[in-house]
Amino acid sequence: MIGAEYVDLDELNASLLQNGYPDFEETFLTLGGAGFATRNRLVIGGEGHALLQSEETTSGGQYRAGVFGGFGMFNLGYQVVRVGGLSLYPLVGVGGGGLTLRIRQRAVVDFDDVLDSPGRESHLSTGSLLVGGALGMDWFFGTGGRGGFAVGARAGYNYAPLSSDWLMSGSDVAGGPAADLTGAYVRVSIGGGRR
Repeated sequence: MIGAEYVDLDELNASLLQNGYPDFEETFLTLGGAGFATRNRLVIGGEGHALLQSEETTSGGQYRAGVFGGFGMFNLGYQVVRVGGLSLYPLVGVGGGGLTLRIRQRAVVDFDDVLDSPGRESHLSTGSLLVGGALGMDWFFGTGGRGGFAVGARAGYNYAPLSSDWLMSGSDVAGGPAADLTGAYVRVSIGGGRR
């Protein structure tokens, strides 16, 4: 599956800009996969996705920073339309995921310098419980047997009712901005299966 997902980074971007770091786009490329089984018209499955975008360099060129994330969901749905190879189904899901902010120094250093002063890269992360809803569509192309090729699309919205504070190497980071995986998405898929 490949697609795009919107994530609200307003508070995080405001904190970054205030401290001399670049801000980030709120639309991420998503790459991942999903699998499901159907029983009568019931759809049961799961999915996982990585949220990706390019790193940015500070105006002075001393640091590079990036935001990335990922999540997994367990989904339950029902095929309201099933005509030939076409199926259309609403989905509800529950799962979890998180965002990571990485800041690293760009300077080329000597190996012994790293051992003397190892603090040249920081990873701050936050996690969220996720609930979501989506509308999915798949078109199954049979190959004469029970197996075949499928293409599909999904559009939906994930909401994070609970989020953790920022952490760095397992330690709490106080006063961090709000950031979670609440947002809308669209994805297309290619794959196969059996009927």
